[in-house]
Amino acid sequence: MSNSALGKGLTMAFRSIRSTVLIPALVLILGTGIGTAALSFLNARSAVNHMGHELRAELSLRVVERLRWFLSQAPGMLRANVRLLEAGLISMTDSGLLQRHFWGQVLINDAVTTIYFGNQAGGLVGAGRDGPGGKLYLTGTENFAAGPWAKVWVDDDGNPGSRSMRIANFDARLRPWYQGGAKAADIAWGDIFVLFTGDDMALAPSLAVHDQRQQVAGVVATDIFISHIASFLRDLQGARPGLTFVLESGGLMVASSADERPLVALGQGLAPRRLMGADMRTPEISQAVRAIEREVGSLGAVVGSTQLSTEIAGQRHFVEVTPFSAIPGLSWLVATVAPEDAYLGRVTEGNTTTLAVIAAMLMLTLMIGVRLAGSITQPIRRIREASQRISAGDLAVRIEDSRHDELGELARAFNTMATTLGRAAETQVTQLHELRDAEAQVRRLNQELEQQVSTRTHQLVERIEQDLLTQEELRKAKDEAERASRAKSEFLANMSHELRTPLNSIVGYSDAILSGTFGPIDNPKHAEYVRDIHRSGRYLTDLINDILDLSAVEAGKVELKDGLFTVAELVAATRPQIRARAVEAGVELVFDLHDDLPALLVDERRVKQMLLNLMSNSVKFTPPGGRVTVSAAEAGDGLTLRVADTGIGMTADEIERARTRFGRVDSHLARVHAGTGLGLPVTESLIVLHGGIMDIDSVKGRGTTVSLWFPPSRVVRPTAEGD
Repeated sequence: MSNSALGKGLTMAFRSIRSTVLIPALVLILGTGIGTAALSFLNARSAVNHMGHELRAELSLRVVERLRWFLSQAPGMLRANVRLLEAGLISMTDSGLLQRHFWGQVLINDAVTTIYFGNQAGGLVGAGRDGPGGKLYLTGTENFAAGPWAKVWVDDDGNPGSRSMRIANFDARLRPWYQGGAKAADIAWGDIFVLFTGDDMALAPSLAVHDQRQQVAGVVATDIFISHIASFLRDLQGARPGLTFVLESGGLMVASSADERPLVALGQGLAPRRLMGADMRTPEISQAVRAIEREVGSLGAVVGSTQLSTEIAGQRHFVEVTPFSAIPGLSWLVATVAPEDAYLGRVTEGNTTTLAVIAAMLMLTLMIGVRLAGSITQPIRRIREASQRISAGDLAVRIEDSRHDELGELARAFNTMATTLGRAAETQVTQLHELRDAEAQVRRLNQELEQQVSTRTHQLVERIEQDLLTQEELRKAKDEAERASRAKSEFLANMSHELRTPLNSIVGYSDAILSGTFGPIDNPKHAEYVRDIHRSGRYLTDLINDILDLSAVEAGKVELKDGLFTVAELVAATRPQIRARAVEAGVELVFDLHDDLPALLVDERRVKQMLLNLMSNSVKFTPPGGRVTVSAAEAGDGLTLRVADTGIGMTADEIERARTRFGRVDSHLARVHAGTGLGLPVTESLIVLHGGIMDIDSVKGRGTTVSLWFPPSRVVRPTAEGD
């Protein structure tokens, strides 16, 4: 009886006993419980998500209203000051009066940080507060004209104190707020800028002051520190989960309730630079900005309140984004981000309890079913125990059963299968011994032939040196040595052809057994034997192919079939064959190729063979967790392909040995992975055939880099259009 018949018998036995008792009850309880829990969870999740949306929408609305109020204070103050100056109620030339007036406005208005006036002479006068609740100060230039500028601390009564800062040359007319206000018909908001102290950012709305001839006499402006916006965002967020942030429609950050500043330092002496929202280190901000861009295409395309969800740090988060354009000239977005777990915690706890009850019911049902079915499973247990003994290598085990029912037939079929497996194992062992004998014979013949060639060559050299042969005699000796080398190559090629036919049969049959063509292999030991046969056959086949290639090159019988190929095409042809080896070895495979590399005029099959040889060696001699990198670069007028690894590396002596035929590096990885010792010699012969050079750079214990240099005659660069 076949293995499939045995499996069918076992399946029928369990179907009639355990499955009939246990499966329906388990499926019924599991399906009912999971269905109820899933429906409950989905309903609760929908309700909680709706509530969360309402809370986020309310928070966004409060932020928008607070921004509208906060930013509307400055325009009203600017217009009032312009009316006073244009009406002459406050002199545009009295710097002291202007300072006291501005100091009083800053004292009673927390929404404004600094207010100042610049005239047509480049002078400036103003007053301000150093942050929310901070110290008051006066600021201005000498003689109310372009020149030295100073900032002086004052007390609550306006009395000046110590000077905190001084700039040697200051001209108000060159400042962006002055130029923008002088050109605009109404309030000019300008762009958010970083203070020259680097401590904060500010928004500077400005408005022009005109004289009686309607000419610009100066500009009144105020600084709104962005840190004020961040402060009230943190106050509004409070203890709510998640965070709130404001950014421009162009992507630059304005403020957030997080502790991270929207600035990045560029080095000593350089002003900090504003950060894009997508570049913030706070993941809730950067990931939310990217999610908004994916959802609507760009930040500027957000119209009306938009809701979406995204994964942040492995958790699902809800994002609510609302445009803010209540102030002309400003296009901002207000976004709130909150984790789903903040709303679904209780729902998750309830589902855990439900699943625990379902698990308890399943265990109770399983215990009852096992007790009922246990009394009728003894015959099947004996068959199972015998199967385990066969899996352990005991092919002599048999089942004694005199029953005449279906289980008796199953036992007899089992005995028949065990007998068949024993015979198959004996056949596999015999084939394995024959294959190993053939491998030893090939190696012995190669060694004998190498010795004969070496002896003959040595004799010829000694004869030339001793007899001082003439030029003609030297040429004849050289021809004789070349004929001996060609005879060796032809002998190797003929012998390799003779061995390929039985090897192909062995590889084919072992491959068919491994793939299950003749039925599955239940004994792991048998499967190991078949894998040894298949691996050894593959090894000998690769050895023979390398010998044929090397012999053909040495005999001058290899003709290159040149074609024009890009480097990417040549490397891509090797990926399917090398990727599986890299995955099996646990080695990372990296391809570092630029698109602007020139094409190569080469034999595609030979270049692929060279790359596969080098990449296979790198994967083979790189421990798990290492990396193999394939790259290419122009080298002078030529081009170089490189295969670099982080493997075991080689010494100088080992490099010389690896370049010789059948030379291998002695290491534990070399002993684990069989190799022919011909990969590098074949590769070097093929690159020389292309007119190139192979170079090996290696450090013991750190890795190896093998470079293939192609001469300028093999490099084809694109010509300019019209050439």
